[in-house]
Amino acid sequence: MLYQPTYDILLLLKIDNMSSPKKILYLVVGGHGSQPFMDTWTDGNLEIEHDLVFNVVDSGGHTGFLTTLFPNLLPLGDLRNNIANLLELSAEKQNSKLLDELAHLFNQRIVFNKFPELLKGVDLVLDILGPGDEIRNIVNQFTQEYIQKCNAMDLNQGIKHSLGNIFLGALQNQGTDFMKRSLKDLGLIPPNLNIYFLHHERLQLIATDTKGIRITGEAAIDVSTNPIHPSDFQLIDFKGHKITEGDISQEIVNLIMESNGIFIPSGSFENSYPALALFSEYLRERHCEMLRIVNATVYGKDVTFVEEMMYLN
Repeated sequence: MLYQPTYDILLLLKIDNMSSPKKILYLVVGGHGSQPFMDTWTDGNLEIEHDLVFNVVDSGGHTGFLTTLFPNLLPLGDLRNNIANLLELSAEKQNSKLLDELAHLFNQRIVFNKFPELLKGVDLVLDILGPGDEIRNIVNQFTQEYIQKCNAMDLNQGIKHSLGNIFLGALQNQGTDFMKRSLKDLGLIPPNLNIYFLHHERLQLIATDTKGIRITGEAAIDVSTNPIHPSDFQLIDFKGHKITEGDISQEIVNLIMESNGIFIPSGSFENSYPALALFSEYLRERHCEMLRIVNATVYGKDVTFVEEMMYLN
């Protein structure tokens, strides 16, 4: 089913008619397309389990910069955006100035050479969250290493540091499972919200446009003006291996097969199509509520994408 959202997603009420316990999958979550679901994620109904699968191709801005310095990290910008949005919503519901400040800090950008300001921002995040000594030490040590790497490289002065990315990067540097546990322990995500990633390592998005020009990287593809047919997108790892169905994590397949409902949030088809194409066989097998939200008003090319995606449902 295809649906042009008004960001008043009354169709989410269908969840109430699903069997209990209710397990909802959000497949290929981006940084902004999940806004319609925020109220559902924070409504306190612990009977509904929400599983979020994030893409791992973001290569732009500070997210791409951070993964260049720390190649073992996953791109965390989309996760950061969602956490900041959740914090803003919680701040509004609870009339909490502290949560509102924390949301602001998570999305705060600091000019490249202002490292004292960066350290001060990290301290503010830690003071508001009040973690134990373990996480405080992990974040402080990672931040110092980050600054050292910045100082050791001839870097683009236009880069601005994202406090939220650095905080999440410090946690994920200890392992993805450690980060997931820490986010719940710190109350940054609701207890019934589960975080997953499309792949265990970051991937590159590549495409060939209609003029035969090969474009590498999600950031470069986003600003490309030449048309790109959806079938001309590929995901590759950083060794040049093309990602195919054989590389799909069984964990993600299980989420698809076990969910009562599947939502595919809005977003640019550049980010979502190659990932969804990998799961098309499993999505076709599912006989459950499935909703593809398309924001065709933002990306004109999404109209073509809608036609290409019809076969999934």
